Amino acid sequence: MKKVFTLIAALVLFASAAFAATIDVAATRVQTEFYDEDNDFFIILKNSAYEFRFDIVCAQGSQDIVDGQTYTFDDMLADYSWGQVLATEAYIEYESASLTRVGDSYTATVVGNDGNTYNITYTYTPPITDPTDTVTVDMTSNYSNRAYDLIATAGAIQLIGYSNDGYLMNVVFYTNTFAGSYTLEDRYQDDKYFVLVSNYDPTTGKGTEILCNNLLEATVTGTAANCTAHIKWVADDGTMYDISFDYVEPTPQTQETFTATDLVISQNSNYELYQMFYGVYVYDFQASNGSLILYGNTYSELDDSPYGEWTYDEGYTLDFNLYDAETGMADAAPFNGELTIAKNGTTVSVTGTSLFYGNVQWTFNVTGDASAVEDVEASEYNVYNEGRTIVLNGAEGQNAAIYDIAGRMISNTMVNSDNARFEVAAAGVYVVRVNGQSFRVVVK
Repeated sequence: MKKVFTLIAALVLFASAAFAATIDVAATRVQTEFYDEDNDFFIILKNSAYEFRFDIVCAQGSQDIVDGQTYTFDDMLADYSWGQVLATEAYIEYESASLTRVGDSYTATVVGNDGNTYNITYTYTPPITDPTDTVTVDMTSNYSNRAYDLIATAGAIQLIGYSNDGYLMNVVFYTNTFAGSYTLEDRYQDDKYFVLVSNYDPTTGKGTEILCNNLLEATVTGTAANCTAHIKWVADDGTMYDISFDYVEPTPQTQETFTATDLVISQNSNYELYQMFYGVYVYDFQASNGSLILYGNTYSELDDSPYGEWTYDEGYTLDFNLYDAETGMADAAPFNGELTIAKNGTTVSVTGTSLFYGNVQWTFNVTGDASAVEDVEASEYNVYNEGRTIVLNGAEGQNAAIYDIAGRMISNTMVNSDNARFEVAAAGVYVVRVNGQSFRVVVK
């Protein structure tokens, strides 16, 4: 009998080894940042298929890792060190890990909980100062453009631009003044907020990312309400993208009225706006000139009811858009406005005004018959904060993950209480994901 058990154990080990693989990952970009609160140096190595994160505790008094020194998993904060298969969003927990930096190049080895060994390399490429080709990108006079002055809250400015031939730009620069000239060293380190995309499809939010090797010029003039920018973005293949951008805060120049009677209500749509804002209550009013779609958010004042006064505030309380009747594409987005949603018996009404990008002042007078639609209920989960504690109700037995604004997963655990509590180290914006739903929490 002992021989039988020995044979079975050997077969199990053989099967495990047979499915394990050694995977070479050539990273195309690196992101680094030092965090004062934990005295840790955070490194992301990634390409189009994989992303690996290493959070290394620095020597006391140091704000960097030592060149040429190999750091092991014992030197890392395990909760912040993990990998991900980007296509499937499957997480790779580290059984062991090591990382070495030589100059600006990195080598790392990870043994994951999937049994695979990942050999990761990032080879530094010097900035290209002599481009081989130039592509002109015109992002001027596009009402989808945005400019944000984030100096008071984040010490940065943000420009989001679109071109009519399928380019999308999203750049954030650290600065104390809105106008100025910026270099690659001034960019916000999280690559989600420093991207140039070609062939951008607004219906899917996807396109072909153009990796930035160098910035030959990045000049911003004006203010967040009225600004221009000229950016010369050099890609890894040596092509320079000469980008012109402008933004003018909308003013009411034309008046339009939206009247509709057909209503559709859906629930928990998981509609995603810039990968951060997730809707719970969704209203869709159909009219001959398009549709008015409203998305209420889980952290809004409407947690217990979809009815009341909705104030547009860049998605924080309400996101609503007008969609073209023929294409289904977003025709216009609001700059400001207040809408009141009321229910009288089976009739739902939406009234109010809003100034939209494109300088159109819309007046809404919308009613819908909701008799054939079940009343919308709130999510079974309730997420809120108490000081520096994030509280999650109703998720016992579910897996919950918490991310900070930079996308770092700071917690990933099975919830063993109907009133789970998660301490966070700092104020900021966090996303809680549980059972396919996502909730945004602002911790002050």
